[in-house]
Amino acid sequence: MFSSRFYRVFRPIAVALAAACLWAEPAMAAPPKADSVKGEKVSPSKADKAADKAVAKDAKANAKGDKDTAKAIAKVDKDAKANAKGDKDTAKAVKKAPKESAAKKYAKDDLPTVTFKGPASVGAPNRGKLQGAVKLHSSRSLKLRDRAHAWALPELVKLLQRAAGKIAKKHPRSVMLVGDLSQKFGGQLTGHNSHQSGRDADVGFYVANSKGRPAAMTRFVAFDGTGKSGSVGWAQFDDARNWLLVETLLTDKETKVRYIFVSNALRARLLAYALKKKVAKDLYAKAESALLSPRDADVHDDHFHVRIACPESMKGICLEESVGKSKPAVKAPNNDSPY
Repeated sequence: MFSSRFYRVFRPIAVALAAACLWAEPAMAAPPKADSVKGEKVSPSKADKAADKAVAKDAKANAKGDKDTAKAIAKVDKDAKANAKGDKDTAKAVKKAPKESAAKKYAKDDLPTVTFKGPASVGAPNRGKLQGAVKLHSSRSLKLRDRAHAWALPELVKLLQRAAGKIAKKHPRSVMLVGDLSQKFGGQLTGHNSHQSGRDADVGFYVANSKGRPAAMTRFVAFDGTGKSGSVGWAQFDDARNWLLVETLLTDKETKVRYIFVSNALRARLLAYALKKKVAKDLYAKAESALLSPRDADVHDDHFHVRIACPESMKGICLEESVGKSKPAVKAPNNDSPY
């Protein structure tokens, strides 16, 4: 009786407890969430938030810096390309530009300034000036033509004096007649294309009379290839003394002679005389090269035009050839030359 009453009283309670257990079991079996510990939610700290903000700010700054760097690199590349194009254009322009020779430079620019004292041949024979010139004077073996300009480099003056003395010693009563050299300070000289830098001299031919004896002259006398003069009937071209003059000038040990301008007819006559005298091979070759008749200058049938080379000490300011003209052509050796 007691058990029956007990069952009726506690049965509803047991059923309710069983239902409650069945309802709670799924919740207890569910795994905890990732952001919870023991069923409680965890919030980020202020320090973590600040660090996150700093990282984000640095990332933005770095991104901006990278962008600026990229722009700078692009600009550098662009400038480099522009410079490369400019260099290429400049190179093309330089390549196309005509090269200027020293002669052309002297022809259009002012002559160089001499920075040292003493004699100096500045520029070219036909565009130059003269510094420290000395004057040639007449002597027993040398006579200056009236109103001649007698200034030149000391090397040329001494060369003429030595040559005149040597010829007078071998052929007594010989007198060298000398015309224009240069003005005291060089520059243009009336009646001449050159004679501007102290390296040129006009020297008259040695003349013989009808008996073959030395004749003293006061002016230049023209001769043809036969040795005869059309203006002075008795005058003869003195082969021996005129060749001796050429030989003396070309073999001088102190001053180098670059050219001796003379007419083609008299050049041939002098070389023929040298062959007849059987002069040394090297001397004949020197004469053949130095004796010239420029096509664009005086005929030189009444005098020698002697030009000395630039002295070694003046190589930087002295120009060997005339400006605006090509180097005088050297005559070809004679076909009948024994050398």
